[in-house]
Amino acid sequence: CKECSRSNSMVSVQLCAADTCQVTVRQPRYQEAEYSTQTVSLPCAFSASECSLSKPQVLWFRFFTNKHEDLCTPKCTNDQKFKVQISENSIALQINDLSVNDNAVYFCGIAFSDSSSPHSKRTGNGTVLTKRAKKKIRITKRSIAQELQKQRYAEHSRQPVSFYWYGE
Repeated sequence: CKECSRSNSMVSVQLCAADTCQVTVRQPRYQEAEYSTQTVSLPCAFSASECSLSKPQVLWFRFFTNKHEDLCTPKCTNDQKFKVQISENSIALQINDLSVNDNAVYFCGIAFSDSSSPHSKRTGNGTVLTKRAKKKIRITKRSIAQELQKQRYAEHSRQPVSFYWYGE
């Protein structure tokens, strides 16, 4: 708690005010990137009430199926790959040279280190990042033959049709 003192005559009284710093963090649940996307920005918004005026510590980490990786805690482990963009109540993680190997759940965190409040350090619920893989086209003799047959049919069906009426 924060201590403050107040003098009253000859007696000094210590008053203890509770640290009430409260942080909330919000992240989108999902973010998808097309195969051709090279750079993506994962947003994270936060609000802080009754916290100090000091800048909060910003943290980013990601979880794969069987492991986790600290990305920016607070300094980024790879400055070429990851960059943190900070505005007033928003922090975004920019990921460069995006690949399918970056598919993971990304968590942002905010911490007011000078606060003793248990609510002064929070993480978001995580953003699932998915970069689509390039579709593999399977070419076989059969698929080529089917495609040629479709083209011939399309060409043939564009020919004018003549009808002959045989009858009375």
